[in-house]
Amino acid sequence: SYTGFDAVANAAEETMNPQRDVPIGVVVTLATCAVLYVSLSIVLCGIVPYMDLDPAAPLVKAFDKDHANIPWARTFIDVGAVVGLFTVLLTGLYAQSRFYVGLARDGVLPKIFARMSGQSQVPIMATVGVGGVAGLLSLTPSLSTLEELLNIGT
Repeated sequence: SYTGFDAVANAAEETMNPQRDVPIGVVVTLATCAVLYVSLSIVLCGIVPYMDLDPAAPLVKAFDKDHANIPWARTFIDVGAVVGLFTVLLTGLYAQSRFYVGLARDGVLPKIFARMSGQSQVPIMATVGVGGVAGLLSLTPSLSTLEELLNIGT
């Protein structure tokens, strides 16, 4: 999806020239995502008629024995999904910790969240805070409840 561009904006203060670098980063990322999505859609519709694609797992359906018959593709798709989920979570945690730093600087959160480590300039307390919130959310009783909570803003 096209979410996650807020991570680029949240990292703006860590760039050398934010007025130039942030718009370039957003546009290049958006263009890359668009090209990849359109390319994948064209390939999938070339393999399987779009009416036959399974909305829950279109890639798996396209490469199963009834269509492209590439059995190893399922493993490749599964590994790609896990790597993709990991990068999305890592990017979300990174952006959220920088967001906490901004809120702490503005006085909305306690100033301890704005404190940076001496050598690496990483917001340690904000990162720990985000990790704590993520840990608490992982205790949600059902996956559907967690999904609803996480999709409130989108």
